[in-house]
Amino acid sequence: ILFVLHGFSAKTLTLHLVRLLVLTALLVMLPQWGNQAQELLQTSILNGLGIDPANVEGVAKGAEANEWAAEIRRRVGNRKIIGRTDRIEPSKNIVTSFEAFEQMLDVHPEMQGTVSFVASVFPSREGVAEYQAYNRQVQDVALRINAKFGKGDWEPIVLYSHDGRMRVLPLKP
Repeated sequence: ILFVLHGFSAKTLTLHLVRLLVLTALLVMLPQWGNQAQELLQTSILNGLGIDPANVEGVAKGAEANEWAAEIRRRVGNRKIIGRTDRIEPSKNIVTSFEAFEQMLDVHPEMQGTVSFVASVFPSREGVAEYQAYNRQVQDVALRINAKFGKGDWEPIVLYSHDGRMRVLPLKP
């Protein structure tokens, strides 16, 4: 495993990597565990964040959410999805998660073309130079990885960069 230090201690970076690996494993395994386990995990996560699951579920079943889900499926097809939603800021480690996905595709070439990383990100502190530079880095790394691995209709990283509320809600498959 290659660590690139960006002002984090090795301990902090290791904790972030472990968290990323656990979340990635959960996202990959949830479809195999069934809807009940997925709903329980989603509800637990949402409750832990102080979000009303019933409200989120109501919005997620609405027409706008269905259009958003159809847009994602149009771009991804029937491939598995690793998804994330976040603000574009250095502390969120979006670039690191893209690089971890790249490393997974390098180490497991059999996964190429079978899974897409859908990232729905939105700007934060757009007037701060460091955040502007990080936004460019997020875009550049996604483009580089897509150029490296993309084939035919497969886009390894599907990046949506916007500020729309509907696009930052968790959606059921």
